[in-house]
Amino acid sequence: MSYEEFGIVRIEDYQKKLESYSYPIQEFIEWKTTQDNNVEVLNETIDYYRYFDATPQAEFLFECVDHTITSIIPEEVSYLQKYDKMKAWLDDTFEMPDNMIALLMNMRTFETFYEEIERIPPDLDVGETFRGLIWEDRLLSDFIKRNLSNNTDL
Repeated sequence: MSYEEFGIVRIEDYQKKLESYSYPIQEFIEWKTTQDNNVEVLNETIDYYRYFDATPQAEFLFECVDHTITSIIPEEVSYLQKYDKMKAWLDDTFEMPDNMIALLMNMRTFETFYEEIERIPPDLDVGETFRGLIWEDRLLSDFIKRNLSNNTDL
């Protein structure tokens, strides 16, 4: 599950965890809407929140932190390592400025390149593999031909 998917799915769970405590005590809280569409609490509510059992909320937070540490961070590190490797190869091959490399990399996800590369035996040259994959990708090869026409040895 991607970071975005995890966040979207979990935000609803988070809301339910918060409401599991706050919703039942709403009937005991006196409040009114302010002119700036905020809420003004009219009675003392500190005792409702001072010593409540926050175990479900803490467990939810732990699950989120655990998922971040075990999944999201390793995926992000892997992505950045792949990005750096691809960027270094493009820079070595074409001597591109960083902004052009970023534009090229954003035109199409290079994760598909790594999916292909992972199926290729490790004794093959990464540069040769990238070269073949780029020429198979019409969008990338057209971009390179238009912007780097002086380097035709790819």
